Amino acid sequence: MAYVLAADRAAFPEVPLVPGKPLTVGRKNCAINLAHGKVSGTHFTILLESVDPLRVTLTDHSRNSVFVDGKKVGADAESGEKRVRLKAGSTICVNWESREKVTDKMGDDVPCFQLRG
Repeated sequence: MAYVLAADRAAFPEVPLVPGKPLTVGRKNCAINLAHGKVSGTHFTILLESVDPLRVTLTDHSRNSVFVDGKKVGADAESGEKRVRLKAGSTICVNWESREKVTDKMGDDVPCFQLRG
C-alpha cells in the first residue's frame, strides 16, 4: 500500500512517502515549503519506516511545536517527546491544535496535513 502526506489546501499536492527517506516540511529547502514567519526552517520530518506493519514517525524540529491529532509534540509538550508514531488518518497541524486555530492565527497559506494510505 502507498502512503502520502496530504494537505487540506489545494495549493499543496499530495506527497508520497518513500520508505527510509525522510519527508521534510518547513519554511525553506524542504519537500513541502510553507512560506510563513512562524514556521521553522525545517519544522518537522516524517519517516515511513515500514509498510507492513505500518510504522511512521514524526519528529518535531521547531520552536513553535507541531500538533498530531490535537496533541502537542515537542520539547514544551506535556510528554516532552519530540518524536511520535503516526497512524493512517493522523492529522498534523503546525503551531496550533486545529485547522480553525491555524487559519485564525496564520491564515489560509499554512495547511494542516493528513497521513493517508
